[in-house]
Amino acid sequence: MRLRIAVAIGCFGVLTTVGFAKHDVAHAAASTPSGFATITSLPSFGRGGTALAIDEAGTFIAGYARDESGQQHAVEWTRQSDGSWAINDLLWPPGATRTFARGVNNRGEVAGDDLPVTLFPSHALLWLADTSAPLILNCPTDLDGAIVYAISADAQVVVGNGLLSGRSTAAVWRPETCREDLPLLRGKGSAAAFAVNAAGTIAGGGANGNGGGVPVRWTNDADGWRIQQLDTRSGVVYGANGGGDLAGYVMTPCGGRAMCQRAIVWYADDTPATELGTLGGSDSLALDINSSGEVVGVSTPRRSGNTAFFWSPDPLVGMVQLPVKGQSARANALSSVRPDGTRLVVGVSGGEPVVWVVRNP
Repeated sequence: MRLRIAVAIGCFGVLTTVGFAKHDVAHAAASTPSGFATITSLPSFGRGGTALAIDEAGTFIAGYARDESGQQHAVEWTRQSDGSWAINDLLWPPGATRTFARGVNNRGEVAGDDLPVTLFPSHALLWLADTSAPLILNCPTDLDGAIVYAISADAQVVVGNGLLSGRSTAAVWRPETCREDLPLLRGKGSAAAFAVNAAGTIAGGGANGNGGGVPVRWTNDADGWRIQQLDTRSGVVYGANGGGDLAGYVMTPCGGRAMCQRAIVWYADDTPATELGTLGGSDSLALDINSSGEVVGVSTPRRSGNTAFFWSPDPLVGMVQLPVKGQSARANALSSVRPDGTRLVVGVSGGEPVVWVVRNP
């Protein structure tokens, strides 16, 4: 049987699927320490959902939940004083048929987008902390659609991708300004931005290079945004921390003619990039990185299925499988290390939005 990690990356790639061959991998999973992590389902509306983002302190979670009719709602979960989570159905803009929330900052402001009745243009949205109707970040002149993937931790800088002359372009939105399209590697190529750091000065994603999509970093200075290709191999950046370290994946040979997907971290300084290995199977994908350099994502285990992982730069820990509800799991984002030594990881398991409490190994 062939397994897949499916990665939705908007118009840049629409849907990238990687076939998994069965290979022995040298980077075997670390055994899960007793009591290392616990998993809890988040409140939903009866038909499941996904938690996609969390703020640095572990107070706010953004994602979506489906109601009994299957309708998709952008939601925010807020941690209560007793440690439980309350769900808030974020208000819809006029004319929307569904909403998506994919980013949240340290103030509890949520970024996402909608799907209008007319399908296009979809809008880049920002829900402020007072849970009012969202700000529509598009200018009236932005006639094409928008997909939002992240918001900076300490600023209202939103990134994602939009359409430009029929192709996808990585984009930045801020309140009261028009969409800013990020530089391309090729003049007529495509790109998408999936991550932005705390100050909104560094973003990561993918852009079309020679022979296909490659991981890139955009940096912002007095002269504007600049683009840097991070690897000659195909891949994408999905997470960024406040220091500008980026996490994602590259495609690498893994036996014969097979190519495998491998989680990787690119550092802001001159430290060489680090491939994270797998949970015993062929493939892995990093989706977020926190200020301590810890990473979460999804990997194939030695037997079958896709499952969530936590990775620590501590060589005594490495990659550890997170507890699972149901048959599969994916870890989408994580908080900073909290004062009690734990960090919160959010994602989906068994079709339900979940949060893991991960203790120091």
